[in-house]
Amino acid sequence: MPAHVMAVPVLDRGGTADRLRNHLRRRAITRPGLIEGDLYLLPWWRCSGLGPQGETSFYVLAAEVGDPRLHRANLPPADLKPFDASSLPAGARILEATQDERGVMARAAALGWRVDALEELIHYPFWLMRIEDSGRIEGGWIDGVEGRVIHHTLKVPPPVPSLKRCAWILAIPALLTGAVALAFGTGWPVPAAVVAIAAGPGTTRLLRRDARKERDG
Repeated sequence: MPAHVMAVPVLDRGGTADRLRNHLRRRAITRPGLIEGDLYLLPWWRCSGLGPQGETSFYVLAAEVGDPRLHRANLPPADLKPFDASSLPAGARILEATQDERGVMARAAALGWRVDALEELIHYPFWLMRIEDSGRIEGGWIDGVEGRVIHHTLKVPPPVPSLKRCAWILAIPALLTGAVALAFGTGWPVPAAVVAIAAGPGTTRLLRRDARKERDG
């Protein structure tokens, strides 16, 4: 019979919230308010067979969690010990494995993987975090050992408006200046038009450089 093991969570709720907040800050999301979450121990089968990248050992989720984003998650390395529910933090929620060998093989096949055998059942800690974002509640999964953000649904706003949009907006004053000069016969509509034409690509290059700096931190 395959072994049943577990990874003991390392991060508590506060540490996980800090990891998520730092992750969002690096991605230019600075607006989140309240961050809270619950700890789950999700069951995974470590399988031998043929995985998506040619690997011969991989993991398949062994329960229904109502979130397809987790089907392809790779488990970060962790020290495993025999499963013991009494050693878990208070309030941790344990999901029982509901997929037998046939179900695991079918789920893997739907993802394009081939399962030859189920090696061991691993209960791995994940924090399901809830983030208050401009009045909305959005969520993200973070592993409870290394604090990696596995999945989140927050949309990352662009650090600046569209480059093409900015280029046209900044070119409008020059175009208006040229039109006014032409209407009043001042004699310099051509230079103004040249400035308007040059503003487009020059501004685009400038904005692209600034956007790259913002993205790279």
